[in-house]
This record gives sequence, C-alpha cells and structure tokens, in this order.
Amino acid sequence: MHHLGTRADRRKRGVGRTLMAAAEQHAAHRGLDVLRLSTGSFNADAQAFFASLGYEPYSIRFIRRP
Repeated sequence: MHHLGTRADRRKRGVGRTLMAAAEQHAAHRGLDVLRLSTGSFNADAQAFFASLGYEPYSIRFIRRP
C-alpha cells in the first residue's frame, strides 16, 4: 500500500480500519511477519490512527533542504 487517506468529513467511520485489516490479512497470507509504514512527522492524526491499530514508532528520519 502506498497511500491511505480518508476525507476529513468521512473519518471515524471504520474505513481506514477496514482497509488496514485487509492489508494485514493480505500480508499474513503472503507469510510476512513485519509490517512497516510511514507518515509525516506533522501528521499527528495518522500517527494516532496507526498507534490505535498497535503500530509502534521504530525509526526517525531527518531531512535538510539546501
């Protein structure tokens, strides 16, 4: 999965959870034992959503623009 998004006025209806559950089932079917995802450091809503699904932070990336 490359992007997951829900319009602000459609959130809190289970769409994201349903999509993530399908992705996790697909990964399990393929025998994957680790799932990784990323989001912007500014995206507190996405971070809270993924944490609510049991995902934990594991890496910090830095960027510098010239």
